[in-house]
Amino acid sequence: MFSRNDYSGKNIYYGVREHAMAGISNGLASAGLLPFASTFLVFSDHMKPSIRMSALMDLPVTYVFTHDSISLGEDGATHQPVEQLAFFRTMPNVTVYRPCDANEVIGVYKTIMKESSGVSIISLSKTVLPILETTKATDVSRGAYVVRAERRKLDGILISTGEEVHSAIEVAERLETKGLDIRVVSMPCIERFLENNSEYIDEVLPVGKKKIVIEAASSISWNRIVFNPKYLITLDQYGASGKRVDVLEKFGFDVDSLEAKVEELLK
Repeated sequence: MFSRNDYSGKNIYYGVREHAMAGISNGLASAGLLPFASTFLVFSDHMKPSIRMSALMDLPVTYVFTHDSISLGEDGATHQPVEQLAFFRTMPNVTVYRPCDANEVIGVYKTIMKESSGVSIISLSKTVLPILETTKATDVSRGAYVVRAERRKLDGILISTGEEVHSAIEVAERLETKGLDIRVVSMPCIERFLENNSEYIDEVLPVGKKKIVIEAASSISWNRIVFNPKYLITLDQYGASGKRVDVLEKFGFDVDSLEAKVEELLK
C-alpha cells in the first residue's frame, strides 16, 4: 500500500471517499505521477468537481469506472448509471472509452499510455464477458472498427459499445438467417473515431447505409454519429431493481427485443 510512510506501494486505500480520491489523484498527477482512481460509474457523481479540475488542468489522470449499465441488476436505479457516459463525453479534455472485452481493454491502456493526453475515462461492465474472436487491441486507438463484417450485400450497420457489442453481434447473426446482411461496429471511443480522416470514417460507416446505435445509456452522446433519433436504441430513463435478464428485458436490451427492433428499422 502507498502511504506517507511507504512510497513503494501502488494503491491507496481510500475507503468510501470518492471526491477525496479524485482530488488526491490530481495532486499525484501534478507531481509527475500517472495515477488512476476507480469506483462504480454511478459514483462518479461524487467525483465530478475534481474530475472537472483534472480536465481544466489537463492532467493525465485515468478514471476506471465499473458496473457501467442497468445490467448490474438488483441494486436498482440508484446504482445503475444512465446519464454519466453522456456527461463525460461532453466534458472538454476528457476521452471516454467503453471497451467490449479484454482485448479492447488492453487496447485502451496502450492508447492511454502512448497517445492520450489529459483525462481518460474507462467504463467497464460488471458482467463477465467472453473475449470476441474479432476484437483487436490495435484498433482501439482509432475509436471504432468493424467486429463483424457483412457477408455479401450491406443492409445496415449496428454501432455499439461495451457489453452491448456482444448483443449486437448476436442480433446480426440471427438476422442473417432472415436474409439481412449486417455489419457490426464496435466504437469504444466516439471522440477518437471522429478524429480520423474522412476516408476511414466513411470506410467504417459508409454514407447512405442505415446505421443503428445500441447502447444502454443516454442517447445524447450519439447525435454526432447518427442524426435520426429513430435509429438510436438507447436509454433515457432510470433503471429498475431486478435480476439482470429481467431488467434488460424490461428496457428492451435483451437480444430478442433488440432483434425485433433492428429488423423493423431495416425493413
